[in-house]
Amino acid sequence: MEIGMVTSEAMRRAVEVPKRKRLSAEERREMIARAALKLFAEYGYERTTTKEIAREAGISEGTIFKYFPTKHDLLLTFFTREVFAPLTVIFKLEEPIDDYLVLRALIADRFRLWHRHRNLMKVIISEALFSREMVAHLNRFTAPALGILQDYFRRRIRDGAFRAFDVNVVGQALMSQLLTYFFRWILLEAEEGAKLGTEEGAKLGAEEGAKLGADEGAKLGAEDEAARMTVVDELTGLFLYGVMKQPHSEHTHA
Repeated sequence: MEIGMVTSEAMRRAVEVPKRKRLSAEERREMIARAALKLFAEYGYERTTTKEIAREAGISEGTIFKYFPTKHDLLLTFFTREVFAPLTVIFKLEEPIDDYLVLRALIADRFRLWHRHRNLMKVIISEALFSREMVAHLNRFTAPALGILQDYFRRRIRDGAFRAFDVNVVGQALMSQLLTYFFRWILLEAEEGAKLGTEEGAKLGAEEGAKLGADEGAKLGAEDEAARMTVVDELTGLFLYGVMKQPHSEHTHA
């Protein structure tokens, strides 16, 4: 009798399904954001519904709205964490200020951002070409980041390190210059992928290409880190020496 009871108890424990760990509010918020960004990158922001996000995250649709009032708040999470937050660290300036290192850190961080989230960034930029709503989101989301850069320029102009210039124009010019390289990488990825002679290869970037397990796949897409940093150094020098205050730098234009 005792043996039977022990055996039954052992069987019950063997088939008992472990209880699912209860997530904290922050963990659940992160889970929802991760599911949303994955779908945005795959299907686009406009085409992705909150119902699909809920299914991907394994929760009810109503749960999403407890953490994110609207779908655009999910996209805002990405910009706040990946676009804005790193800048608060980069521009936490301490004397003496090394402008080369500051600008190099900024440019390197933007390159890593676009490389790491290339699919999502491509979707956002593509949709911005046709969606006024996306343009409004981008302007609203990127304004704080541009503001930090402009404050840095203003401070260095006051310090006498930079010549006087329009901080808005120069800030926009720097970001546009970096975007040019991002578009270049996109075109190179498509070109290199097409050389594999498959539909999958034509669409895959560096991360996806690595999954092919071949040398071509591992190298597919963007340039390697060393090559990217060479570009970072060149752009840093080009930009910095354009804004530094030089003797007799004030020219009168006809």
